[in-house]
Amino acid sequence: MAALENMAAAIQATAEALGQQINNNAKELELLQLKQGAMSVSEYTDKFEELFRFSRMCQGAPGDFEEWKCIKYEGGLWSDILSSVGPMEIRTFSELVNKSRIAEECMKRMVAEKPDGASGDAFVKEGFSNWKKKERLQTHVGNHDNQAKKDYRTHLTATIECIRFLLQQGLAFRGDDESHNSNNQGNFLELLDFLAQHNTEIDRVFKNARGNLKLVAPKIQKDIVRAAASETIKVIIDDLGDNLFAVLVDEARDISVKEQMAVCLRYVNKEGIVMERFLGLVHVSSTNALSLKVALESLLAKHSLSLARIRGQGYDGAIGASCKRKDMLRESQMQKTIVALQNGDVSSGRGLNQETTLKRAGDTRWGSHYGTILRVTNELSQALQRSDQDIINAMTLVKVSKQRLQSIRDDGWSSLLNEVSLFCDSHNILVPNMNEIFVTQGRSRRKIQKVSNLHHFQVELFYQVVDRQLQEFNNRQLQELNNRFIEVNTELLLYIACLNPSDSFFAFDKEKLLRLAEFYPREFSSTQLLALDSQLENFILDMRLDDQFSNINGISGLSQKLVETKKHVVYPLVFLLLKLALILPVATASVERTFSAMNIIKSRLRNRMGDEWLNDCLVTYIERETFNQVDNETIIQHFQNMKTRRKVPSRFEAKKVSG
Repeated sequence: MAALENMAAAIQATAEALGQQINNNAKELELLQLKQGAMSVSEYTDKFEELFRFSRMCQGAPGDFEEWKCIKYEGGLWSDILSSVGPMEIRTFSELVNKSRIAEECMKRMVAEKPDGASGDAFVKEGFSNWKKKERLQTHVGNHDNQAKKDYRTHLTATIECIRFLLQQGLAFRGDDESHNSNNQGNFLELLDFLAQHNTEIDRVFKNARGNLKLVAPKIQKDIVRAAASETIKVIIDDLGDNLFAVLVDEARDISVKEQMAVCLRYVNKEGIVMERFLGLVHVSSTNALSLKVALESLLAKHSLSLARIRGQGYDGAIGASCKRKDMLRESQMQKTIVALQNGDVSSGRGLNQETTLKRAGDTRWGSHYGTILRVTNELSQALQRSDQDIINAMTLVKVSKQRLQSIRDDGWSSLLNEVSLFCDSHNILVPNMNEIFVTQGRSRRKIQKVSNLHHFQVELFYQVVDRQLQEFNNRQLQELNNRFIEVNTELLLYIACLNPSDSFFAFDKEKLLRLAEFYPREFSSTQLLALDSQLENFILDMRLDDQFSNINGISGLSQKLVETKKHVVYPLVFLLLKLALILPVATASVERTFSAMNIIKSRLRNRMGDEWLNDCLVTYIERETFNQVDNETIIQHFQNMKTRRKVPSRFEAKKVSG
């Protein structure tokens, strides 16, 4: 009995081995015939099914072909075909092959490309090859495309970061030689290389990027800068909202002798703060009134701003408020220059053929004395350059500076003389006797009037310098009032002064404020004037009773405090009147700083910059604080929408892919 069992076991083992060998040999034979085209896919399938049944019978475990196929070929040809053809209703192998030519071609291709005796690449090189685990299929599908998008986003973000740095520093992008063998490829390429050296992920992306996807072309750089500038201006326009504003306009020539007009906006933002923001630079062919008006309208229309919202204008000599033509201004300036030359106020330049850094004592004499006096007006100079300065504070500072200069003229000579004497003693400089006769150097002494040293230094120098400064104050103040407030003159300033919160609104006058509102008929109709009258009554009582408004400095501080306490909602008409007073231009320092920045951006070495490229660089350089509020994601989306580009995943999708 045991012998029979051993014989049966040996026969079964032999049958299994024989069946396995027949199975393998038949499969290899059929694969070879299929490769040579001697057998169709359908015939191959039928014969393979018979071999399967024979093998299972020899093993003593007959079963269903479909069940075996799902187990044995779940990660083989069957899964390959399903993933290539896509989801179908067909579930049997024979039906799939017979009814789908796509599957048949797909199978032929896989069989033809599969090496003998081993599994290999079918469609891609070095791709995913472990098809045995079906749960990994869903993860793999589309993974290569997502990784490419992620790499593109990393590449684009690194490029934007480098461009952001160059824009904020006002540096040039290009180099004279940007070839791979160059020792200096320019700021942009060198900065990209520096960033890649200190970030392994960026370095990998840069090295694997295709030749047409380096994102370093000048056109790509300009598109990114244009996107950054557009988003920066968008932040400014959003901050402006629907508020009224004033325009500050000035013009100057750049390094390539092109007339450029700079425009800044002055407005009160949502927090009640006075803002002056650079809007843009426009090249104008002429600086007459019509050309500037057309250029200004075009720039405002570009940013969806209407001329009807303008409630103040500052030109600083670019063109008169009365719209005089440029030739009239030039003629007037020429006459002033002739008179100044005749009076000796301006030097013609003759005899000054020397090094500009080596000046004679005669050239610096007035400047040195002015330097001592101008220390008094330093606070005024600094205050007038602030963008949030208001008319009331500016006029008050002018008045204080004039009083200080007058005090120096009346009582400051003795202290100045003592200070100079101490300085001379400490540096071993001989101090002249003030009672001696002043000796004029370089002139004949026969026909000159003899005066003492005291008279010369005190009267001819000290008094003259102070008097000139006082006269300049008076002339400049009168000129500014006439230029800026021709229609209302100083009456407007008196009305605005009634809003000053100093000394518990000591200067408050309701009647004058109502007359001030009458200058703005578009904002204050007859009905609104009646409502304003009532609001002013309640407003002044509320302000004087509220301790929060007891120590406010200037009407700009009043505006911020009203917004902070939400009382700008309680007194909307009063707040509107306050904003109209605040947006009146005080000085054009903001627009003048634009030309200083223009000389930095468009220098002698960058004198071929185009107008649009110059404007985009200036916006991001001047408004760098606003530019910092624009994140890279916003710039990426704007850059992508400018034209058809490679798709980039969103920030959320990028994190999901990387995870």
